[in-house]
Amino acid sequence: MRRPRMTALTGLMLVMAAPLPAMAQERPAPVETLRIDKARIDKMLATMVADGRAAGVSALVWKDGREVYYGERGMADREGSRPFRRDTLVQIWSMTKPVTGVALMQLWEQGKFRLDDPLARYLPEFSNPLVQDGTDREGKPLWRAASRPITIRDVLRHTAGFAYGNGPTAAHKAFAAADPLNFDNDLAEFGRRLAKVPLLSEPGTEWHYSAAVDVQALLVERLSGMKFADYVRARIFEPLKMREAAWHQPMDRLPRFA
Repeated sequence: MRRPRMTALTGLMLVMAAPLPAMAQERPAPVETLRIDKARIDKMLATMVADGRAAGVSALVWKDGREVYYGERGMADREGSRPFRRDTLVQIWSMTKPVTGVALMQLWEQGKFRLDDPLARYLPEFSNPLVQDGTDREGKPLWRAASRPITIRDVLRHTAGFAYGNGPTAAHKAFAAADPLNFDNDLAEFGRRLAKVPLLSEPGTEWHYSAAVDVQALLVERLSGMKFADYVRARIFEPLKMREAAWHQPMDRLPRFA
């Protein structure tokens, strides 16, 4: 009779079946179950409206694949006496930034780039960044080439040295003059203008909240070959069934706008 051959899986099963030391048999402490206190959340929303922190608010909690709380208070249109409702459309402002990060990291997962690749490999307009090197006798800024290229990692963590609006330094003032965030600029024009603005600091040396997220969006366009809004709709919003999330809304939805 042939003896059964012990495989690696059989051996693993035998080891797992062996008695464990007493210490290892101790059961872990029970995990506290999340309890939704609806009355507490309702009160918080009502207080936000009563205190004037918001004209209208809503909150939704989704747990284990289902909705476990929804509440709303106040007005979507205070002057028009239109209450806040479940289908009210709101601007999410900077919460578009994690959406942009997800879009770019999807392309990283596909092997389109590496985090420490130079930004200029994909956006050549950023090939020669400048940083300030003191001032001349008349107090005008002197510029020199940055000591190293901006990397995509810098763009993701706000260490590229980009500015964001006007400020006290010559680089801030150059940013304001270039006006890269003008609403009339598309992403390509934004990139062309920003690339001409000197940096606030050497790449990778300081953290500055900046226009870097818009550079991420421009990277998505260049790497995917799609308009950024089209990419996000096709690769993020539609798979998640976020059917009414968009950078631009049709006119027939405006009556629902907060």
